[in-house]
Amino acid sequence: MNLPSIHWSSDVRQLLFIGTSVLTAIALSYDYMAREGLLDAFLAFIGTSLLLALIVIVSVLLSDRS
Repeated sequence: MNLPSIHWSSDVRQLLFIGTSVLTAIALSYDYMAREGLLDAFLAFIGTSLLLALIVIVSVLLSDRS
């Protein structure tokens, strides 16, 4: 079956990806908070935020070298 191709701009595809990622993160965090509790969810959020910041900072520093 041939489906018509949809040519969306890069901005629309990025927004769809971000929206899907946000919805997935909300669903997973709600499930984690319901199982583990608010304090554990808060500490996990802080830990993942620090890890993400570290990854971004290191990648920016390494890309500035070249």
